[in-house]
Amino acid sequence: MRTSVEARQFQFTFATAAQSKVNILYASLCYPPSVGGAGLHLHRVACELVSQGHQARVITQWTRIRDDFLFGSTLRADPPHAYVEDGIPVQQIGFSEWTRRLMFPWVHLYHRAPLAARPLLIPPISRLMRSSFEGAVTGPVDIVHGMRTGREFLPVAAMNYARRQSVPYVITALLHHDWHGPRHAAFDRLYRSADGVIALTDFEKEFLVEQKGVAEERVHVTGIGPVLAENYDAAAFRSRHGIERPYILFLGRKVDHKGWGAILDAAPQIFARFPDLEIVFMGPDTPASIARFEATTDSRIRNLGCLNLEEKTAALAGCELFCMPSYGEAFGGVYTEAWQLKKPVIGGDTASLRSVITDGVDGLLSSHDPGQLAEQVTWLLSHEAEAKRMGEAGQRKVEARYTWKCIADATAAAYTAATKSD
Repeated sequence: MRTSVEARQFQFTFATAAQSKVNILYASLCYPPSVGGAGLHLHRVACELVSQGHQARVITQWTRIRDDFLFGSTLRADPPHAYVEDGIPVQQIGFSEWTRRLMFPWVHLYHRAPLAARPLLIPPISRLMRSSFEGAVTGPVDIVHGMRTGREFLPVAAMNYARRQSVPYVITALLHHDWHGPRHAAFDRLYRSADGVIALTDFEKEFLVEQKGVAEERVHVTGIGPVLAENYDAAAFRSRHGIERPYILFLGRKVDHKGWGAILDAAPQIFARFPDLEIVFMGPDTPASIARFEATTDSRIRNLGCLNLEEKTAALAGCELFCMPSYGEAFGGVYTEAWQLKKPVIGGDTASLRSVITDGVDGLLSSHDPGQLAEQVTWLLSHEAEAKRMGEAGQRKVEARYTWKCIADATAAAYTAATKSD
């Protein structure tokens, strides 16, 4: 239930933005130049809304790739830093030594507490973020938009700030299909308390309403669009990296749920059918991926690590198909990037991705079973006309639903709805 302060008439309406600028404060654990999908998505939405005449500012904690979500956002947080990303002011917040000392017992209690007890420890940690958060805000704020990334502390601090300012709070949920139970209870309460919740797929909206108890009228579906370079050279990419054969591409962080290991497991069966093929992996490595690629002797398997936007775009443009059989995506924006370049895709066979990829129309879905994954890859390679049609169908889907203007307009509509009183 929303508290009495939430049942109010906000002092502006986003729908009047044609006559006046709206001041949006974004709060996200990660933000570019970090290459995480959530931060890139938020940045593109912010850029589009700024191009429409609104004002946007960002509070973040990470501008580089990290995965120490608890300690990296509290006791080991990076120092504060102000910068501008594509014209958008960004404030990376940090904490004084004194604040870290005050956080220390709460963070370690959170780390050791049973999952059911953790929600009790979130408010004191979030309150200790208050001075850093509020000190980073300059100028007027009409709406606060948070992202569910990492732990709960920054999203809760952002909502508390919105409540103190009597402005709407909207959160992008970024749910995975298997997020149930006490581990996620604090975020579930945050969704129910927010003035608006942004879902990326129809499945996610249904999940929020039916499983998390969020009022249906407060949930708005947007999606994720492609983040690609305007200028790229697929031939130069091949030459630069010595890729002489046709190749399939994996692009993502090399954690288990993304399916990079499943592709390696399927590689012998794929090569048995298509020996003149390469499998190219791109994206941030982990200790497990580094060790496994170092132990791989087949020259047809290539691990290129992290490359820049032009290289990423060129890699997608030059591949035969894109394969990321992930079972942990809320949406998977990289699928829209492959589609924009008319490439068929293989994604994980999960409820969330079934809302993104239409199996057999613009791509295929697979488990991590090596046999099934090899079968899906080799089917696309064996049926060039069908694969081409799937890539073209994907591009049409992007142009119809997932341009950044479409997504920004849907986000603006969520802001408008969030300003209305109960």
